Amino acid sequence: MKLNVENIIILQTVMKSLSQGVDPTSNIAFPDDTILNSKILQSCFSDACEIFDLLRRNIDAINNLPLRKATNQNCHFTLIIQNLKIFN
Repeated sequence: MKLNVENIIILQTVMKSLSQGVDPTSNIAFPDDTILNSKILQSCFSDACEIFDLLRRNIDAINNLPLRKATNQNCHFTLIIQNLKIFN
């Protein structure tokens, strides 16, 4: 899948507005009592904005990565648990 820089810029702009408590469609601040003004959501929107910025700045390198074909081969997986203590 090739990334489109215009779409990434739009997504980044929307996330930035949301992280600042502003409706990206009207540019009006959200009321204080809306869930979209919660600190946890604003933090998530801000993090998403940073991710889209990273994608935008590295779009050429990302688009030039070779894509591997998906296979349904089994992968070897090992889980080692040390010092496991179970309390009742």
